[in-house]
Amino acid sequence: MTVRQLRGSQYTPDKRLVDNANELLSVKAVQAKEAQQQKVENDRQMRAQEREATRLLREKEAVQASQEAARESEASETLKAHGVVKQILGDPEDGGFGFGSLKQFFDALWRPGGDRATSSLLSKYVEKHGADHARNMFRRSNQARDDYISEELAKILQKEGRAIQALLTREWTTSVTDLLQQFSMEDLTVQLEQVAPTLWETLGLVSTPDQSTRRQSSGDNRRDKSLVFTTICALVSVLRSQKANNFQMVVGLFLLGSGASKREISVLAHAGLSISYALIIDHVKKLSTEGLVTIQEVFRTSMVQIVWDNLNIAFRIAEQRMGSKNHFDSGTTATMIPVFDPATGKHAAHGTLPLETNPSRERTLPVLDWTADDILPSPQEAEQISQTCLWQLKRIALEHIPGVTDVLRESLGECPTVHQIPLHKTEQYPLPAMKLDESSLDGTIEVYETILRNIGVNDEALRKHGIMFDDGDLLTDSLKEKVYFQSAIKYSTDWC
Repeated sequence: MTVRQLRGSQYTPDKRLVDNANELLSVKAVQAKEAQQQKVENDRQMRAQEREATRLLREKEAVQASQEAARESEASETLKAHGVVKQILGDPEDGGFGFGSLKQFFDALWRPGGDRATSSLLSKYVEKHGADHARNMFRRSNQARDDYISEELAKILQKEGRAIQALLTREWTTSVTDLLQQFSMEDLTVQLEQVAPTLWETLGLVSTPDQSTRRQSSGDNRRDKSLVFTTICALVSVLRSQKANNFQMVVGLFLLGSGASKREISVLAHAGLSISYALIIDHVKKLSTEGLVTIQEVFRTSMVQIVWDNLNIAFRIAEQRMGSKNHFDSGTTATMIPVFDPATGKHAAHGTLPLETNPSRERTLPVLDWTADDILPSPQEAEQISQTCLWQLKRIALEHIPGVTDVLRESLGECPTVHQIPLHKTEQYPLPAMKLDESSLDGTIEVYETILRNIGVNDEALRKHGIMFDDGDLLTDSLKEKVYFQSAIKYSTDWC
């Protein structure tokens, strides 16, 4: 049955066939149209590709022609340059300059003097293109490049090595105390980077991991490279001179103060990271001597007080034998503290409290003559205390109540004060430790005498100083009371 017959049919099955046939014809028409458009588009793209290929071919031919022309020009320039070389080495009778060799020519070319304009032209050329000139020369010979770099780099590194040595060598007048106070790893790192920039940059390049190993070494990125480089420079300095050991001396004193054993310090000393154990002990003695000189100077210029207490250490020996048994050592440590005068804001001067102001005592227990007026505040003082307490309550409320504005907090003002003591840092000077048992009467007397001897006190100096306060625990106070009544004990009436 034809399509025309199906269209003329009035029956439903035939009508469905007609609709299907029309739909199929429409799909074929759309596909035919799309195929035609695709063909047109393909033809257009093919023509565009042909045009682009033609353009690229022409550009390539132009570039090749330009390169060929450049090569011909460079070849011509090279021939001219070679001709100049031949003329430089040629016989003067043949129009040459008569130089025996190119070395002779270049030595004469770079030698100072000659025509000023030409010399200036050469200087400008070297300033702008000297690096390119050197690279072009070294392409001819790797051996010449390596020899030149090794020679010049050796000169630079030797110069920087001398600078590192000078930086880490202290003057003979520098005390151990001054070195410890002035030493700073941060400052030393900055100074080393300034005096040895080539070595510092070389260490940075050498220590930078490759891309293939960067992930494996990512855990070491937390290490501060500058500290490692500083240590390397310190090792270089001590190899150049055993006296250039500022870094090693500070490390050695730190190890000793941190409780490192003699064997550990010896191992680090052999590695160059520290000075030897014997030298550390020698510097500790120098440090003690310098501290004692400072203490004596402070005593000569200021009123001071002394604080001390006993120190008991039990030593347990794992394997006891003759001469090495468990023992119990007793010692005493003391500290000198300059007395602060709030009236002047400085140390109290000698004679501020003369010895005469300390009344003589006739009994062991002190007799205090006082009344309630001596400890109760006056009406004026009570009012001042109330104002201060009220201010503190307001401050606490403003800080903890939510919603309070900053303007309201600032409106509170400063806390009212009466004869406020200015803020200051109390100085303290440790005295040499004493291997004396202070827990006995004789031991206390020895401690007195040793402390006075260490700070350089005699009768005249003590009278000039005035009352010297001392302090300790209850045992120390009890022993001092006993010593005070021993009239035969020296200085017994000069302490408070």
